[in-house]
Amino acid sequence: MNILTKIEALMFAFLLCALVGSIINPLFYIASFAFFALQVPIFLGDLKKEYPEDYKKYIGVFVLYEIILLSVFLFLSTVTISIGTVSAILDALVILVALIIFLFATRMFFSRKYCFGTVISKSSGGYVAVRVESDLLSKVSGAEYAVSDPRGIKAKAGARVKLLLRKSGGSSHPVEIIEELK
Repeated sequence: MNILTKIEALMFAFLLCALVGSIINPLFYIASFAFFALQVPIFLGDLKKEYPEDYKKYIGVFVLYEIILLSVFLFLSTVTISIGTVSAILDALVILVALIIFLFATRMFFSRKYCFGTVISKSSGGYVAVRVESDLLSKVSGAEYAVSDPRGIKAKAGARVKLLLRKSGGSSHPVEIIEELK
């Protein structure tokens, strides 16, 4: 199981327990925070090992998502919502505006136009085969890609490289090597 999938599963359990705690019984908050605590060793161990360049950004994104959604659950549990009333419409509007601001803020602070990969082999014609792991911050799927090497970087097989991305649709894919990482 991929490290990001593990974290997402724990996030889902955390948020599900928080939702049940806000609707049914506040004791579920204990289970919710237990699932949150289970994420900490993954953040500081596996995530740091798999994404050494920017594991702190990943931690920021995941924790920020959880804080925002938990605050929405707490807000909804304390506000009595009557469908069709002015206060219910205003409450929904406040939540919607907060989520839109949050989406723009995460895109502005946590997205990027590059990713990291590992050189598999060099081929003739200036192309290099690289392996890239799934990357949430740059919206890249894990796969092997053929990328150009216009700068003539002499990266050997197994070297970590920084790759420039080209956006297409909702995802990105690497197109060329920017630099070799030391």
